[in-house]
Amino acid sequence: MKNLLSLPLMTLMLLMLAGCGGNEDGAEDAMPDIEEETTEEVTTEEAAAGGTGNTEDNEASTEESQEETTEESASDSGTSEPSTEEGAMGGASASGPYEQNMVQNPAGEQCIMNRLAAEYCDGITMQEKFLAYHHLTFTNELPIPSNIGCLECMVDYSFAVMDGNQEPISKNEVDQKGVPFSPELETFMESYAYELANFFNGHPSALLEYLDRDGPAMWNIHDNRLSGNYADHTTHSVDVQNIEDMGDGTYKVTMYREYEHVTSKGIGSGTVEYTVNETPHAFEIVTFQAVDTASDDASTGGSGGAVSGPYEQDFVQNPAAVDCILSHLATEECEGFTMQEKFLAYHHLNFTNELPISPNIGCLECMVDYSFAVMDGSQEAIGIEEMDAKGAPFTPDLDTFMESYAYELANFFNGHQNRLMDYIGQGSPAMSYLDNNRASGNFADHTTHSVDVKNIEDMGDGSYKVTMYREYEHVSSNGVGSGTVEYTVRETPHAFKIVDFMAVGS
Repeated sequence: MKNLLSLPLMTLMLLMLAGCGGNEDGAEDAMPDIEEETTEEVTTEEAAAGGTGNTEDNEASTEESQEETTEESASDSGTSEPSTEEGAMGGASASGPYEQNMVQNPAGEQCIMNRLAAEYCDGITMQEKFLAYHHLTFTNELPIPSNIGCLECMVDYSFAVMDGNQEPISKNEVDQKGVPFSPELETFMESYAYELANFFNGHPSALLEYLDRDGPAMWNIHDNRLSGNYADHTTHSVDVQNIEDMGDGTYKVTMYREYEHVTSKGIGSGTVEYTVNETPHAFEIVTFQAVDTASDDASTGGSGGAVSGPYEQDFVQNPAAVDCILSHLATEECEGFTMQEKFLAYHHLNFTNELPISPNIGCLECMVDYSFAVMDGSQEAIGIEEMDAKGAPFTPDLDTFMESYAYELANFFNGHQNRLMDYIGQGSPAMSYLDNNRASGNFADHTTHSVDVKNIEDMGDGSYKVTMYREYEHVSSNGVGSGTVEYTVRETPHAFKIVDFMAVGS
């Protein structure tokens, strides 16, 4: 059974992968964020967990690109002030941190658009190539690949799909249809190092696809990114020194890296040992541990035994809300606490190992009941990847799912622990919009005041149109704002996935 602890984080990380424009709501994937960097100045990014900063706020783009827009409705072209954060359509232009000069790299994008031809790629680093490729997929200039771990493979796949020589394969179809490529483990690990750097910088990356959702690595990386100690990151060199096949579908990989970041005092280095599982379509990093004590990243990737990241800030610490969760949501213990505070307290208890993480989302009461049932021994623990085979522990109503999403969205924009990525379809427009909105920073200090699901229309093909009104407040809302958004939601075997949205009223 995989460790359930990293589910919420992965959520957070998945959201960051996509990086697209939109308005207020949280992004997909997220999941999950800093892999291995310790909080010490010269530690490697992957060897320590924890941190007190909050770089996630900088990574996420705002859902509401205007001061009074709602989190879901503002578009890249600019909507009127009352639009919602989610109302932006498509991802036709770069937004968020990619607009910074240090990220804009026309030469790198020319390299990619010329299919990595040597004459166009001379002098372009691998990190710049990865970033340029993700930007081009983000702006819809290239199809997004269904796999990761090999830049050449991803570029070949995107152009093959664009040229009509390859049938598009979504991530959910990989196991059924076969994969367009399967990178070697050495190449996979090298690629991971460059994705890690862009992830720490808050730039478009696919880092979460390299990590096991249920493994400690996801938690540790998330905390490290939140610390802010590894921003302005560059991967200078990577050397996979050893790969040991354990004979059970797992590998021990020893990798040396030279890197530079905001707290490294110049170029630092470190060697880390990774535990990697083979999957039907690639690999997943489960955990890691520094193996050279000379570097400051010698701490191991643990399971998240102490509170770290933004939860240590005074406005997030809320022992009373934690007591509300630990009381099984008893009325007397929960009086006076908002739903947003309850969601945050529940995720905190998951993170600190005080409650098992639920493999599903969309209903706080259901998640709390599941966690206590597992802890009490009356419920078998079910990992996210086992849900389809074993059945989900609960399937929330769609209106409850959507209401829960609004509270996760707020914590997502604030850089706090959340499960937003589990609400969003991977690779969907919704993920792109939310990622860009969070990166803008315009929707930080976010509070969801009220939620009203006004209409649910069953489209008869496993999808729904959901109209939801929200009242919210954030750093650029000029007080309490409101907006109505229409969501496209697809049903999955264990819950629902939001794939798109559009503002329909202020």
